[in-house]
Amino acid sequence: MASKPRRDPQAQRQYDPRRPLLSIHVPKCAGTAFQDVLSIWFGSGLRKHYVDEKRNRPPVIHDLEALAGKPVCIHGHFNYRRGHGAETYYPNIDQFITIVREPFDLHLSNYFYAKRLHSQGRLRRAGGSHQSLANMDLETYLTTRRRSFLPSFFSPDVTPKNCNELLMERYLYVGLFEEIQTSIDQLADLLGFATVKIEHANAARRNEDIPPLAYERFREDNELAYAIYEHAQRQMQRVSDPG
Repeated sequence: MASKPRRDPQAQRQYDPRRPLLSIHVPKCAGTAFQDVLSIWFGSGLRKHYVDEKRNRPPVIHDLEALAGKPVCIHGHFNYRRGHGAETYYPNIDQFITIVREPFDLHLSNYFYAKRLHSQGRLRRAGGSHQSLANMDLETYLTTRRRSFLPSFFSPDVTPKNCNELLMERYLYVGLFEEIQTSIDQLADLLGFATVKIEHANAARRNEDIPPLAYERFREDNELAYAIYEHAQRQMQRVSDPG
């Protein structure tokens, strides 16, 4: 029997609208604004995957058979660390997209956003008020929370060494927060939709100075997060300049 030809590991995967698509919403990576774009593209075929923090309820599992016959996208926080990873909920789906952000900037954004929510009494986790940042300043946060949460939204088998290979194999597209409109344009072309002008807000004011050498230490501690981010940078360049 002839062996199955191997796919070019650098080739762009093609979207199959007959099969569901999972959109991984990494927090503080324009996921809420991107959800509005997906709603335009998928209409009633868009489903959400989020923890109900007020009631401490996990994301619901959507009945994909009931949605058969239309393009389907499930968008949300597929966080492996909390037990809500993609394969746990939908083991047969193999089409993924996501948007990522420079890991240190993402880490800072998460801190200032959480502090703002806490000051407003709106920071919730597991059914109650989330107090972890209540008495924490930025220097303490960067010292005690040295690991980026970005990798927790990717399968645990992704490592710095195999990151590029596995993401090329599993993901149709990994966009960049810093180039969000270009990411939407490229993704629209890949999925066969008209592009949408994205409006992104939800930015928290930063009112603390970054400690000296904080970036350098963070970069050393987060090899995988930077491997994921650099993969997205290379992919965007390949799509922009396929020649």
